[in-house]
Amino acid sequence: MKNLTYDNENARCVPYDSPPNEWLSVEEKLPVEAKKVLCFLALGGGPMVETGYYMGDEGWYYTGIEAPHHGAVTHWMPLPEPPGRNEKKRGGDAG
Repeated sequence: MKNLTYDNENARCVPYDSPPNEWLSVEEKLPVEAKKVLCFLALGGGPMVETGYYMGDEGWYYTGIEAPHHGAVTHWMPLPEPPGRNEKKRGGDAG
């Protein structure tokens, strides 16, 4: 399944392939509205990573911060798959 992002110029959602652990600039692409993503925030007290949602004209909302910080998100990335979904057996035989 491909990830989707919002294409501002053409006003539509488009698929994209993002290599694992690659941050996407909010100036280049925005996530699908209301989809939980990792957000990199550039705050006065230092950088922070939170899970959050992009809500279009309302800005960004974060799981760990009560009030929205408009303009604080500089980059985002899709959440990784939960543990166990694509887990490969590691190491030698367990038994």
